[in-house]
Formats: sequence, structure tokens, C-alpha cells
Amino acid sequence: MNPYGKRDPASRFIPPIGQTLGLGNFEKKLKAVFNKTLKMSPATFTSKSYVRKEMDLIIVSFLLIMYLWSFIKSAFTKNLQIPDKFKFSPHIVDMFYNTTLPMDFDKITKEHVAKENLPIQNRLHNGGYRFCHHCMIIKPDRTHHCSTCKTCIVKFDHHCPWINNCVMFTNYKYFVLFLFYGTLIHLSLSIINLENIFDFAGNKKIKKYNHDEGTIISCFIIMFILNLGGFIATFGMLIWHLTLIGRNLTTNESYRSPIFVFGADKKAYNISIRHNFSQIFGKKIILWFFPVWSSLGDGIVFKQRKCPLGSLESSINIKKEREEGISSSVFTTTNETLSSSSKKSTKISESRTSEYHPKEAGSVEENEEK
Repeated sequence: MNPYGKRDPASRFIPPIGQTLGLGNFEKKLKAVFNKTLKMSPATFTSKSYVRKEMDLIIVSFLLIMYLWSFIKSAFTKNLQIPDKFKFSPHIVDMFYNTTLPMDFDKITKEHVAKENLPIQNRLHNGGYRFCHHCMIIKPDRTHHCSTCKTCIVKFDHHCPWINNCVMFTNYKYFVLFLFYGTLIHLSLSIINLENIFDFAGNKKIKKYNHDEGTIISCFIIMFILNLGGFIATFGMLIWHLTLIGRNLTTNESYRSPIFVFGADKKAYNISIRHNFSQIFGKKIILWFFPVWSSLGDGIVFKQRKCPLGSLESSINIKKEREEGISSSVFTTTNETLSSSSKKSTKISESRTSEYHPKEAGSVEENEEK
């Protein structure tokens, strides 16, 4: 850990290198078992044709290259730099760390947002703006602080220990491709090992060379179980994240709905399935399956269904329109009630006048005659 709380760059290489060395060591041990047991390549005893063996090798090699490429991109891609206008001034930072006086951060954040005209729509439960007292910034929309990375992550999804990095705006596509190719390579190896299990069972060539049939089959069974477990794990995570992409949600937002001035709304960013996938993978479908940058947006402003302009003013206008609509409806109802009551009183007075005025006039005339 460095003095500023962020991870030392060298520590990022430890889990990926450890995983790679662990897989390589496991592969060497399996090869040693085959060499010791068979004294030759295990492919010699299979009934597959030469073309089929070459096709298996090409497919697995391609998937392995794409898998490692996606893994490296997702593990070593850095977080997006948050613009300086979201950061508090040095004066406020100094006050926060050095003063013992109470500070009204709700007022400070509102003044800062108004001064910098920040495009923020996510709010707290009390309607205030979200700020990070660790990084001393006002959080942009969909940004959260990672307790492991010790910094605010733009469009934070979750912190993944397998890549020792946060899944976020800048590497979300790479992470999904990492799961995608991991699923395919585990599925391919599971099928190959399952075929080898049935192919080696009762093979006469094994008995001819006096090799232990049970040891060979047990090795394939172990590899099949390991690859099947990897397939189930990666496939489940892949389906989960594809579902989140279809709804335009992050893992964090799936548990805690984002809050706006009009309330919490988990479907606020869900424009359409096509738009949601294009936001992650881009508009060119040919680039969807390669771990290269093609995502849309800047990671700060996100289009919404209720606020298509993606601006703070649009959110405020919605709230004002609702308040004005309620007040105008109340005012209209009050006026209608008053006008109806005044009309009723006018009718009553007119009826009373028409009923009693002639009698009073007649009595006055009689008195004058007398």
C-alpha cells in the first residue's frame, strides 16, 4: 500500500501471475502422469482422426488466446480519471481534516454542484448529493468507493478477486469476454476429456503396452470434473452479467436501486436491449468479440428514460413540474369550490329578495297612504 491509500502497481500482478503459474504447474503434473504411465503421448491411443485432433488443437488454442487476452485486459485496465471539477477545493479539504467545527456538507455540496454545473442525478435518501469523504469528491452518477482499491470507481460493478481489480466502466466489456471465452474453453475441454474417457475404456492398445488403464481414465476423469466445474461457474456468472447488461444495471445497482430526485428507480437506465448492449460492446458487432475498446459514453453522464438529456436541470424540472401540478390542482379545486359556494349564496340571496321584497314594498305604501 502506498501513502495515498491506493494499491502499489506491483501488487496488481500477484494474483494473475499466481493463477497462471498454478495452472501451468497443474498442467505439468498431468503431463508427468501421462509420460510416466504411457511413456508416449495420450493422443496415440485415441480413435479420433488426424483432422479431428488438429481441429481440437486449433479451437482450444484460439479460445485460450482470447481467454488470456481478455483476462489481461480486465486485470490491468485502470479506472477512469474523475474530472477535477468533481473534487472539493483545497480549502474545504483542509477544513475537513484540520478543523473541529461542524461542517454542513449538504450545503457545501449543493453550492459546489451549482458553481461547477455538475451533471449529477443520483442522490441520497434525503435528496442530498453523494460525496466521498475518503476521496473528497462529489460522486458522479453510478460511481462508488471501493474499500479494496481505496478509491472511487466510475460505474462500479464489483471488486473481483480473480482479476484483483474492480469491474467498472473501463473494463466491463473485457470482463464479460473473459467469462465468455472461459465458458467456451471449459466446455470444449470438458467435451474432449469426456470423449477420451469413453475412448480409453476397454482400449486394447493400452493392454498391449501393459499400461494401467485405471490410472489413465482417472486422469481424464479428474480433468473432466475440473473443467466441468469451471464451466458451471463461468457460465453462471456469464448469464448473470448478460442479464444485467440487458437491464442496464450493475451488480451493485441490482441490490441497491439508484436514487434520483423523483425517487428510487431500478429501471432508470433501461432504454432498450439494443441500446443497453451497444453501450457496453459498441455499435460495430465485429468488435463485440474482441477485447478492444468499443464501449459508448464517457462514464460520467448516462442516458435515462425519464431524463433523456442526462442533465441536472431535467431532473429538477421533473420535480418542479410535479410540485406545480399538485399546487395548481389544489388551487383549481379550491377556486372551483369557492366559485360554486358563491354561486349558491347568490342564488339564495336572489330567491330571498324576490320572495320578501314585494311584501315589504306593499307595507311601506300602506303606511304612506295612512
